[in-house]
Amino acid sequence: MTGLVANSLVARDADGLKGAPRGVVYGISFTLTGGVACFMGAPEDGTVALAEAIIGRRRPDRGSLSIAGRDPFTDPAVRATIGYVGLQAAIPAAASVKASIEIAVSGWSSPPLASDVLAKAGLSALALRRVEDTSPAERRAVEWALLLALPSPSTVVVFEPFSDLASVSASVVERELARIAKQAPVVVFTSSARDARRFDRVAILHRGAVARDSQSPHAALGNGQATALTVGVTSGARELARALLENAIVHSLTFDRDPAASAETESSLLRISGDDREALALGLADAVIASGASLVSVTESAPALAEVRAQTEFEQRSRMLEIDRSRLQEARAAAERAQLTQQWPGPGGPGAGSPYPTPFGAVGSLAAPALPAPNFMPEPAPAVAPQARPLAEVHAADPPPAQQDPNKNGASS
Repeated sequence: MTGLVANSLVARDADGLKGAPRGVVYGISFTLTGGVACFMGAPEDGTVALAEAIIGRRRPDRGSLSIAGRDPFTDPAVRATIGYVGLQAAIPAAASVKASIEIAVSGWSSPPLASDVLAKAGLSALALRRVEDTSPAERRAVEWALLLALPSPSTVVVFEPFSDLASVSASVVERELARIAKQAPVVVFTSSARDARRFDRVAILHRGAVARDSQSPHAALGNGQATALTVGVTSGARELARALLENAIVHSLTFDRDPAASAETESSLLRISGDDREALALGLADAVIASGASLVSVTESAPALAEVRAQTEFEQRSRMLEIDRSRLQEARAAAERAQLTQQWPGPGGPGAGSPYPTPFGAVGSLAAPALPAPNFMPEPAPAVAPQARPLAEVHAADPPPAQQDPNKNGASS
């Protein structure tokens, strides 16, 4: 079987205090044969636990995970074909970055030159730097260079591909991930909703499980259908804000000064939000024409991870309430069926005297209970018990006792 396959996977990491798990994943199942799959969440939601199970660093607690039909935890040959860029880089310790790369590629079937690995990623300036003197972002960039140099990757796992990669632009990362995804599955982990929007498929990890997924253009990634735009204005910001507030499509507006602007300019930032993305953009265009403001930028603001979590919690609670409502309706229907069964047929009730006191369909769509089977062998009538008579009637009907002579023993007079 080709690709990456997880079946009812339960796994944990060891990033917590004293090796305790920081995050756990419960019963995750998926199959990836190619393309990019993005998992959005924090380490506490299980992103690190899932990543370490994929790259074979830790054995899953339960379930199974395979790459090309083999277990990455027990098969070192499979682990050698997995490209990985973690939250914290783990390149081999050496006197220089170039020497560290030579150690890392020494186990490959045809190891490339360390200088070529760095040059392909645009990191040749790091070749003679000591590993201890590099920043965390630079060490992650070295891991990125090793990933690009991997000849035939079976799976690629990348944490936060658009953050903390020194000297590597976001456009280059996006282009390279798309290239690799044509050959092997690519799994991306991020806690940024803005970065997650770059991918077509996003699964939201929440408390160790895939709570929901989102498809491009990810209109429901954050607060439902809400859209937020950040507008950079160089002049006429107040007039633009006044014109926007007159439009009912704008639900909220904040007005801030651009912190990157110099004191001589009047550059400001307007943040507006609304339900309809296209209507909000058209409303902005109309307000710019009406106010005569000058814009320098318009960007769509992605929701933060906390907002995505809040939306996920809301959706989960809504589903739970819907389930509880359905169970309540089923309980009421069962109670009505029980009551109907007790009343069918019988001499009492609203239809007394009729052979069917409760008409069919009296409880809506519920099926009427079946009538009892006819009895063709009537039971004999029960014996009538003798009734007790009053004591006075008993004495009146019985004869008086015989008189006895007290002077005779046992003889009657």
